[in-house]
Amino acid sequence: ANGSARCALERGQADRAPLSAKDIDGILADQSEAGAPARREIASALGFASGGHPLLMSFRRLLKDSDSQVRKRTISSAALLKRREYIPDLLRLLAQSKLRSSITDSLVSYGSIILGALRDTLVDSQTDILVRSHLPRIIALIGGPEARQTLLSQVSINDISLRYSVIKALGTLRRREPELGFDETFVREVLKSEAREYYLLTAHILAQTAVNGQREGAEFLVRTLKDRRRLRVEQIFRLSGLIYPQQDMVRAFYGLTSASSSLRAGAIEFLDTIWIHSENELLFGILEGKNIIVVGKLLGIPAFNRDDSIKELLAGSDNWLAACAANVVKEELLAGHGVKLKERSSSSYRALSETAQSALDAVGA
Repeated sequence: ANGSARCALERGQADRAPLSAKDIDGILADQSEAGAPARREIASALGFASGGHPLLMSFRRLLKDSDSQVRKRTISSAALLKRREYIPDLLRLLAQSKLRSSITDSLVSYGSIILGALRDTLVDSQTDILVRSHLPRIIALIGGPEARQTLLSQVSINDISLRYSVIKALGTLRRREPELGFDETFVREVLKSEAREYYLLTAHILAQTAVNGQREGAEFLVRTLKDRRRLRVEQIFRLSGLIYPQQDMVRAFYGLTSASSSLRAGAIEFLDTIWIHSENELLFGILEGKNIIVVGKLLGIPAFNRDDSIKELLAGSDNWLAACAANVVKEELLAGHGVKLKERSSSSYRALSETAQSALDAVGA
């Protein structure tokens, strides 16, 4: 039976295959290694089915097959069929690293018709973050003006890891399609926003390091704040690469982060000649570590005391920083944060909800 199934389902012959839904069900029910060749043929033939062919109803079942080649052939068939109803299942599989490359190729083959679905999934907080984090690259690989606008519309997305993915994907799009171009006014506004976040993080670092004898939780919070700040610098350079020569921005970034003082000095000198005045004013405080507080005040960033800093971090959109702040409250039994801790204890972000609840229990709020 399996041999005849393989013969009947040669590529391009799926619509004329004399197999009924019952026949297909029987072949797919045999999950043994011996039955894998026939199941692979069915997975390949799926890509040539049309109309009401019973093969089309086997898509989800084939995706769950025990044989990896069956799953990969099914994904390839989805790329040929481009049926919209397959998209949610393909997106969920992005969480599986072994299938991610195949899924990416399949989704890219759909083209711009799925950009709306990709955008909706990207902003859906109920979707697995591992799935969402891979969507910006897929959007960039689809390419074109619609992909550019889809990414730009999410360049300030709240989740910091997703924002990085979006900004990185914009760079990929610029590199692949330099003729597209980007609105300089819009990009400069985003640069200003990133710079403001850098100064805000600096204000938190200054507040958190103002006390002597930091405990472990506080030290971890400061390290995390510094990591976030370094990420902002990288994002500033990636964004700059959208409106300035991209490779020049890459070299400047690596020059600034180099241990070589001469490379760093050369990078700063280069940026001084290429950035416009408004960018120099904002960004050179970051590059040279000067006038941080002065520029921060110009951007409306207050000088926090430590307690205010904890309150702001607990209330902020960065869930991991909020979790770190909640851990400080727990470790040091800080009073006055009960209301916000109670609110964050219901967060869908597990690390935050559990830490906030643990802090509530510790302080007796």
